[in-house]
Amino acid sequence: MNAGKFPILLISFAGLTWLSCNKEHNPVFSEGSPVKVTFTGRITDENDAPLTGAVVTAGTARANTDANGVFRLDQVTLPDRNAILDVRLDGYFDFSRAWFVENNAVQQVSIHLLEKKLVQGFFSYKAAVAQIDAAQISFPANSVARPDGSAYDGAVYVFARYLDPTDPDLYQRMPGDLRGIGAGGA
Repeated sequence: MNAGKFPILLISFAGLTWLSCNKEHNPVFSEGSPVKVTFTGRITDENDAPLTGAVVTAGTARANTDANGVFRLDQVTLPDRNAILDVRLDGYFDFSRAWFVENNAVQQVSIHLLEKKLVQGFFSYKAAVAQIDAAQISFPANSVARPDGSAYDGAVYVFARYLDPTDPDLYQRMPGDLRGIGAGGA
């Protein structure tokens, strides 16, 4: 790994929902005012091939992509500073991103979904190391827990992908919007 460049890893655990996105209101991120927005766009794989049947949601609106990977969600009421669009398709990492939008705007998007790749399978009672390119994740024995904190006993499948932080198209592949809260609360 080059100095000063850190890998971005996408990780999904099958057979167990271990990590999840919390989409509840966060007072640090101002959601803004409700507006009506139309989302339209194209969902493709990493080779720019259209993905048919991807489920695209924003607020209460839902659409499926057509044979060309195209979708449209008309006049959805969403917060102007936190208009969240989600994309789901079996075999691919889930995609979710927030946009800043204006009232009655048409927000065009182009999204590349990343195929899930199995990098490690193990039983929770055994220690394991998942290797993803130049990075690795260590799992001590009995270290996997359910979302409620109780012990998990069973098979764990780790799906992960490396994302190059220097990729000029990272914004199309990164399934989040790269927002975060610093140690000072900003």
